[in-house]
Amino acid sequence: PLLIVEQGAVIKQTAAEIAGTLAPYFRLCSELWFHDKYFRLLNAKYCETLGACLAEIPAEKRKEIRCQIHSCENQRAPHQREFSTDIVGKLIPEGITIEWFHWAEKQGGVPFHDRYLLTEAGGVSLGDGFSAEGPGKTVNVQLIAKPIYEITRERIVPEASTYELKDKFRI
Repeated sequence: PLLIVEQGAVIKQTAAEIAGTLAPYFRLCSELWFHDKYFRLLNAKYCETLGACLAEIPAEKRKEIRCQIHSCENQRAPHQREFSTDIVGKLIPEGITIEWFHWAEKQGGVPFHDRYLLTEAGGVSLGDGFSAEGPGKTVNVQLIAKPIYEITRERIVPEASTYELKDKFRI
């Protein structure tokens, strides 16, 4: 073969390790879709990872980035639109706008459980998600196959009927 690429890795579940592993996507791609049922701005573990990931985007690319976060209603982490503008201001580099989509699963429908980073160039699965749980925990990171990538992206556009869009806002 001309090129051998690792398909997956087990990494420490820290913000720095997650951001470093995904850094090529942040440097090369302009569409970044974070897909994690439990993603919340009021949770410091997610904020830390989001800040580390966005810091990997070169300053000259920040205005062209289309960043989205897709989360879902669940009992463990209720949706809250409110967040500290001080915290978010420190996390989000100047020039980047984030669109937040908050979904609800439909009765008997497709679960919104898997965690991904989706881009225009493909996607990566993060087994336990984007929360920075610390160096004592690990997360499995794997490239995802094109059919999984395409199906997942199709499910989380506002026109899709797979999930019910409960809220959408910009930060």
